Amino acid sequence: MKVVAPEFGAWICKLGVIGVFLAAYGIPVTFHTIMSVAGGNSLANVVSVTPGGAGVNQAVNSAALTHENVDRATALAYSTGQQLITTAWSVTLAVVLVAVTFGWTGGKQLIRQSYGEARARASHHGDALDSGDGVPS
Repeated sequence: MKVVAPEFGAWICKLGVIGVFLAAYGIPVTFHTIMSVAGGNSLANVVSVTPGGAGVNQAVNSAALTHENVDRATALAYSTGQQLITTAWSVTLAVVLVAVTFGWTGGKQLIRQSYGEARARASHHGDALDSGDGVPS
């Protein structure tokens, strides 16, 4: 139960975000529309080959919303806008949480330590990490 309640709450919030974005783009907010977009996003994430499902989400959302009598341009604008804004929010929140949890110097130290451990494992396995890849030393 310690996991189910927060997961369910997060899922409800996700549906709320979809509803808010649909309304912002003038798309009718119905249970069916929200579930079509949520289901389409889940399906798109299963078959995506790009980070965050970019492109695949837009195609699936466009197809799902076209069945709701939404023109393709509005559906694509909605899908792209939602993905850009939610991704920007997620990255910003992640940076803030890392900074708060580890501090700026602690975050740098954590990254350096992780790369050091990766280098040690790679050398142990005979692999070589490219030193020109921007990885901190």
